[in-house]
Amino acid sequence: MAGGLTGPVSQSSAVKPTLPMGVITSYVIAVGAQNVQLAAAAAVVEVVIVVVVVVVVVVVAVVVVCFDLKTSIKNMWHRLDSIFSYRKLI
Repeated sequence: MAGGLTGPVSQSSAVKPTLPMGVITSYVIAVGAQNVQLAAAAAVVEVVIVVVVVVVVVVVAVVVVCFDLKTSIKNMWHRLDSIFSYRKLI
C-alpha cells in the first residue's frame, strides 16, 4: 500500500494533484514547500494575476472599440451636416 490518509505521504506530493499547476505553483512545489497553505496561496496569487491581466485586456479592447465607434459616429455626423448645409446653399 502506497499510503493514504493514515499512511506516510509527504505533504508536497499530496499538494500536486489538488492544485492547478501554474508557473508559480509549480515553482513553489519544486522548491519544496512543505506547507500546503503556501502552495495554496501561490495558486490563489496566480489566479488573481490571470484575472487582472484578462480584465485589463478586456478594458483596453472596450476603450479602443468605443473610441473607434465615437470617431465613426462623429465622421458620419459631419458628413450628414455637410449634405444638409449643401442643400441650403442651393
